[in-house]
Amino acid sequence: MLQKIADHADELYLSRLGQEVRRLRREQHINRRQLAERSSVSERFLAQLETGTGNISILRLRHVAKALDCQLAALLDAAEPGNGQQGRQARIALIGLRGAGKTTLGKAAAGQLEVPFIELTERIERTSGMALPDIFNLYGQDGYRRLEQRELHAVIDEHDNCILAAAGGVSEDTETFDLLLSNFRTIWLTATPLEHMNRVIEQGDLRPMHGHEEALAELKVILGSRARDYARADHILDTSGRDPGDVQAELTSLIARH
Repeated sequence: MLQKIADHADELYLSRLGQEVRRLRREQHINRRQLAERSSVSERFLAQLETGTGNISILRLRHVAKALDCQLAALLDAAEPGNGQQGRQARIALIGLRGAGKTTLGKAAAGQLEVPFIELTERIERTSGMALPDIFNLYGQDGYRRLEQRELHAVIDEHDNCILAAAGGVSEDTETFDLLLSNFRTIWLTATPLEHMNRVIEQGDLRPMHGHEEALAELKVILGSRARDYARADHILDTSGRDPGDVQAELTSLIARH
């Protein structure tokens, strides 16, 4: 247990360090390529550093700090708890199965809080110029996961404050899910399997109507396989059997008070 706590603290430290590097780079109006040239650190590694997934050596970090006209000690201090920018706290990611209410609740909360709302799958379709079924047919599951991670990196780079609706399967790729957890305050919207299915049907997808029992059983299996990863979220909001307005109010309050 103590080792898990220490590992989590290390992950948060790397996330805050990356956020501070990205903030300083933006203040100087330079892109990653330019910072890579100044610091002699690869652009790919800088991307990992800024998203909290790269454990940089102290010498490399010294080169980055120098390129940003920053003292190494000040950069390290900014990553300590309570210092630096809010970063991760201001980015919200809603996770959960389809039918959890991520889009409906997320859009409403974003409107009330006046922050951008981003649906990751819509962004993937827009930037790739293809619908999701075409992406899977052409590139397969692995190809889709690469696009998903690429767009998640882009959202992190472009937005310090937003609400993101992630796809239900985002937890299936460990690297992508760790990236999400490190750079967003995550909220798992949960419901019973039956409610998930009924909401999908209400959205106009009638496929679960055919073979109802089989579809429900499959949904229970999927939820069971993902629940452990979903439970790594910062917050869990149960929507089962609740008035949508009450859930909306609780979600907005949960986001706003941190």
